[in-house]
Amino acid sequence: MSALNLCAEAFAAAFPFHLAVDEELRVLQAGAVLARLCPGVVVGCELGAHFVIRRPVLQRMDIALIRQHATSLFVIDQRDGPLCLRGQIVVQGPHTFFLGSPWVSEMADVVRVGLSFNDFAVHDPVVDLLFLLQTKNKALSDAQELSSRLRTSQQRLAQAQSLAKLGSWVLDPRTGSVEYSEEAGRIYGIDAVDAAATLQSLLARMPEDQRAVLREAIVRAERTNEPVEFEHRVHAADGSDRWVHVNLQRATEGGVPFVCAAARDETTRKNSALRLELAHNIAQQLATDIEPERAAAYVLSSIGAQLGWHAAVCWGLDESGQAGCLSKWSATGDNVAQDYIHALGGCCELWPGAPNDGAPSSVDISWRISWRTMPAPNSARARDRVAARHGMRSAVVVPVIAGAHRMALEFFSRASMLIDGEVEGFLRSIARQLAQYLRRQQAESTLRHSACHDSLTGLANRTLLQERLLHAIQRAAREGKRVAVLFLDLDRFKHINDGLGHSAGDMVLRTCADRLRESMRKNDTVARFGGDEFVVVLEGLDSTADIMGPLAHVMSRFRLPFSVNGRELSTAASIGISVYPDNGRDAETLLMSADAAMYRAKEQGPGRYCFYSASMNAQGQERLSLESSLPRALERGELFLVYQPKMEIQTGAIVGVEALMRWRHPALGLISPLQFIPIAEETGLIDSFGQWALEVACRDARRWQDLGRPLQVSVNLSARQLDRPQLAEEVAHVLADAGLPSARLELEITESGVMRNPAQAATRLRELRDLGVSLAIDDFGTGYSSLSYLRSFPLSTLKIDRSFINDLPADEDASALTAGTIALAHRLRMKVVAEGVETLEQLAFLRANGCDEIQGYFLSKPITAEEIDQFLARDVRHLVTPTAAA
Repeated sequence: MSALNLCAEAFAAAFPFHLAVDEELRVLQAGAVLARLCPGVVVGCELGAHFVIRRPVLQRMDIALIRQHATSLFVIDQRDGPLCLRGQIVVQGPHTFFLGSPWVSEMADVVRVGLSFNDFAVHDPVVDLLFLLQTKNKALSDAQELSSRLRTSQQRLAQAQSLAKLGSWVLDPRTGSVEYSEEAGRIYGIDAVDAAATLQSLLARMPEDQRAVLREAIVRAERTNEPVEFEHRVHAADGSDRWVHVNLQRATEGGVPFVCAAARDETTRKNSALRLELAHNIAQQLATDIEPERAAAYVLSSIGAQLGWHAAVCWGLDESGQAGCLSKWSATGDNVAQDYIHALGGCCELWPGAPNDGAPSSVDISWRISWRTMPAPNSARARDRVAARHGMRSAVVVPVIAGAHRMALEFFSRASMLIDGEVEGFLRSIARQLAQYLRRQQAESTLRHSACHDSLTGLANRTLLQERLLHAIQRAAREGKRVAVLFLDLDRFKHINDGLGHSAGDMVLRTCADRLRESMRKNDTVARFGGDEFVVVLEGLDSTADIMGPLAHVMSRFRLPFSVNGRELSTAASIGISVYPDNGRDAETLLMSADAAMYRAKEQGPGRYCFYSASMNAQGQERLSLESSLPRALERGELFLVYQPKMEIQTGAIVGVEALMRWRHPALGLISPLQFIPIAEETGLIDSFGQWALEVACRDARRWQDLGRPLQVSVNLSARQLDRPQLAEEVAHVLADAGLPSARLELEITESGVMRNPAQAATRLRELRDLGVSLAIDDFGTGYSSLSYLRSFPLSTLKIDRSFINDLPADEDASALTAGTIALAHRLRMKVVAEGVETLEQLAFLRANGCDEIQGYFLSKPITAEEIDQFLARDVRHLVTPTAAA
């Protein structure tokens, strides 16, 4: 292996102390003398095991760092010996060569090192002189050839520097003179052959705040002999600003120190980076909830300052096509520019390129960025005459089109601006960002309106009602006023829907909304609460008597017949009234009080009103509200099902879910089943509720089966449903409609339910069992069932009540009863499900005692059918692994 185009023998003779290493700093070759002095340096050994690099100072022994400093003088020391070498790094392909020689001045005793005179490759002076005389002629011819090559090399170097935008300059610290290469002169806007070029003239072209950086870099380069990098701006003679990246390093020529610099024109890259950063900042600003006017102002000021414009205006077109100034900007401290945009704001002519009539057309969509030179002062356009008076010579118009929004950004300069493709691309991207922002604002505005208004009537919906009522209460508290809440419900509306269809009902609701709007003041709120219920909020009342005028107006309007499809329909409204602060100090209480008063009004007959009375008992009020609302809960879509997953303990598989009914009351929110199920049982509503729950649960179970998730769904049967002779037929019909196999349905009954009439219950259960439906006894242990009846009922599952599970495993009695119940059920060939499992300790006990399945918060709370889809996608087997449950 050789280097520098020398044969191996000539290379070894010329560099007896050289080292060659690969990219992993393993030795490939060592000079003969070096190998003799350091016998441990063999092919394949680590360079760092025998030598340490003293200069330049490197953070670590790394091939990339070594190659990066290839132009530096290297000094390496022997780790376990006195040998000190200095030399140069030469990189050839994957190999790196250190061409060095002993640094005699750094070694006190050469003899001790083991060097001899011959090791320095010194020859006889006479022989060297004869050799020089013999080669004199050849040297002269070689010199001529070298001169020619040098000129060619210099030309190529100049061309390469121009292509790379990389120039060089040399500073003589003694005189302060600077010698520039041709490309460096172009970069700095200085004549490269100018003999008067000095450091001071260079500093004069730099911003004042960056001059100290250059001076400090020169001092560092002189002192440390290491390269110094930095960036600075320079204002060229042609008026352009450029960014220059500089590498400085000390050099010596003929014993005279110099500072050499490599200067690279970074203007394009820097401007691109700055524009990219600006685009990012604008995108971040537009992503916030900022007003369109503020957004336009931010875009104008950011782009104007970055790109060196003197003034800018954001124009907008209104619905009539009239142009107006939405926002404006001028350079800081530029009084002329400030005067210009102030004068320009009154010129509401259309900007160049905008449609003359303001109406969108196919041409509008193709608006393009336009660069233009300002016309003469006698232009027919007022805005151009204003520009001429203030010395504006050029402008660029950036149109922005986003749906109904049509606007343009216009930037002005007192200098002549040429068309710049990069700048135009940047402005186009900003226009797209701004258009996207405007479209998002428009969409969000539409969504906010949709989210806060009823789609059928256009009135405020419940969410907006709550917000406005809250604000009305706050204003009333500050001003010492009263607020009235009128809760209206249409009488006999169900008959209209059932007799004429929902389209007729919708027409009646829209007419009701119009009548309420016409009856109220502008600052009052009219909302559709849900179904055929409306709420009116009256503000600024001095006393309760102020309610009577608007109330009488509303009632008279609702006594008028409704015209629907050529037919006149008569209906009225029952109205309940609550007043702040007498009947409540928050929105929820006022609505609830007005709702309760409305149901009291209904009891008195159609078309009546009732003020809420403080004498109404809170519990009775809630009961009355629930009893009044529950009959229509199913019709209004207020009932919904949630499902609690059941897991097989041994496998960790989700094998089923229990369907649980929930009610979201329009005024009271989520009602506990413990509150409304007993009312439904007493009023007989449980039959229709149970039928609905069975249908919904079976449809959901069939959907899960179609998705490849076959689950058994458990539905609770009430005691009243067990009294129905046709119960089995109804269940069979529901299964057939849903297309659900009977084995996928489990019906749960309570002990109290079957013990009301055990004989009849046994008959009903056998009929259901004949369908192939599974039967489970729920809340086992809390009732008074007889074990003999338990044995006679065709049950397949026994569910242990949560009251026993809660005390596991700490309570010995609960533990004994639970273990005994599991054993008893297994002896009766029944599956056992534990309800209310919430802890790992409870799971461990149930697993140890052979319980089959669990349900409870340890696994999951009751969730909606859509959430069940996500739950089934999870792997929850780790919850019941032997390790987890141990």
